[in-house]
Amino acid sequence: MQKLIFIFIFLVPFSLKAETRLNFVGGINSASQEATSTLFQNIVASAKTYMAYGITADFKPASKSKGLQLGVSTGLLYVESGANQRFSVAGVTFNMDAKLPYIQVPLTLELWLSNIFSLGLGAYHEWGYQKMSQKGTQTFMGVTTTIDSASSFGEQNYETRSFGYMGKLQAQVPLGKKLRFVAIAIYQKNFLDISTHNHTTAKNINMMALGGFGLTL
Repeated sequence: MQKLIFIFIFLVPFSLKAETRLNFVGGINSASQEATSTLFQNIVASAKTYMAYGITADFKPASKSKGLQLGVSTGLLYVESGANQRFSVAGVTFNMDAKLPYIQVPLTLELWLSNIFSLGLGAYHEWGYQKMSQKGTQTFMGVTTTIDSASSFGEQNYETRSFGYMGKLQAQVPLGKKLRFVAIAIYQKNFLDISTHNHTTAKNINMMALGGFGLTL
């Protein structure tokens, strides 16, 4: 709560002197994980395509100067993280698609290269949303069975809340006086290990491509 209050105090006076752009975006997330384990053998976590969508808000200097300008961006995003996980333990081989849904609040410092393009660098805070799912197969002694389960983050040894750093490239093309077409590319990675398993580490990596429309308020 203290962090949110700090962000609010920081953004309000800035936004009073800024042009506010509210964007409604959606698209895909190429989700993968950086995973290691001393228990599971031959562990591989490769990319899987999931969904991402939400609202972003850009507070851009209202000046019409053509030079470089600094702004701030935040938002509220629904992001499906995870990976295709392949590993073996005790003679059993697993091949599963793990989906971890999160609600994210990003906060980036934006360098506006022009009135259209900006580069962002910052961090995000995320909370596990509802249940994560695992779908795939397990094979033991040549016999393959199907896995299709949904359980809480804690039951699958994942933190329900985490932080990460992010980079962003966006373009906002005017379609009228107030309306814009918005395209955003985002890279994210967790700061710390999100696995609560004693013998395993994991960090989510997200590469999002989002598009939509924005309004100048």
